[in-house]
Amino acid sequence: MRRLGGVPEWPNGTALKAVAGSDVSRGFESRPLCVTVYRYDRGRATLFAGQCVVVAAIGVIVAVLLAGIDGWPRYIGMFAIAVAIIAVGAGLRFWPRPPAVLRLNERGMWSRLKSSSGPLNVEWADVEDVRLSPSDSIVLSTGRGNVAFPLQLVGPDREKLLREIHQRLNDVNGYTRFEGLM
Repeated sequence: MRRLGGVPEWPNGTALKAVAGSDVSRGFESRPLCVTVYRYDRGRATLFAGQCVVVAAIGVIVAVLLAGIDGWPRYIGMFAIAVAIIAVGAGLRFWPRPPAVLRLNERGMWSRLKSSSGPLNVEWADVEDVRLSPSDSIVLSTGRGNVAFPLQLVGPDREKLLREIHQRLNDVNGYTRFEGLM
């Protein structure tokens, strides 16, 4: 007796090999990962890590000088050690692999950074105009207003970012020449 409903069974890879032969990937084209991540400039990250090391060194010096004194100076020394540990942790977290500041995919671009123009979350289809500001930021005009992203955050990847934004806007909106970008 045949019952209605349920989920049809689809053959898995092993069953496909048995049915189609050994080459089941014929005609299959994989899509590359379409998300591009731009990270904080390595030079700025190294500078921040160096500042963290200086703060940690000052904290250790203060802790050593106050370690032999009884009373409240000892608590200041313990606080200085805590600051030193936090500073070293921040530097070690930030320096080896700087955090992502901008992500681009086929739908749009977004960032966790908040600027004066608000959070950066723009879909390519909403972009009406793109321009570079005198302060070295890329400004995207949408129906909801302008959104700016400072290009100095990505450092040497600046030109690559501008080319990719130009290409993605062309892919979505058809070929539109954005003069100020390149």
